[in-house]
Amino acid sequence: MALADRISNGRLLLRTIRGTFDFSGRSRRTEMAWYWLGSVVLVWLGALAATSLISEQAGRLVRVALTIVSMLPWFALFTRRLHDQDMSGWWTLLLVALFAICTPQLIAQASPYPQWWTAYRPSGLLTAIGFILVLAALGLTVAPETVGPNRFGPDPREGD
Repeated sequence: MALADRISNGRLLLRTIRGTFDFSGRSRRTEMAWYWLGSVVLVWLGALAATSLISEQAGRLVRVALTIVSMLPWFALFTRRLHDQDMSGWWTLLLVALFAICTPQLIAQASPYPQWWTAYRPSGLLTAIGFILVLAALGLTVAPETVGPNRFGPDPREGD
């Protein structure tokens, strides 16, 4: 990978972090991929460091906290990705529903009481709904973009 490509990909990651509450404009699939990779690495390195330096419980707490914090930019990023496909940002409510389904499980995993991990088991219907929402969000994430300008702004690839 050329140096210019790495710098460009780094800019995409920084744009996502700076645009945490920016729901306007358009975002590329590449921006989503780099943010996903960056957030996964951050969460696991933070959890590994906390587990190694403090305790296993601290590692779980850090992992859950970083996971929840890293989810916040997804809402704006997903909205901008939908805009890139000339779709309404209201489809982002899919992610809100998915977040609502996943958050109790994350909190149970961070609990110092192991019985909470096994006590929170989502129903089969809730699991099925979560799975369908994941597939829908993934499909919308990788769907083809609108080439050229659309009602949400200029093509983000035109600047490259």
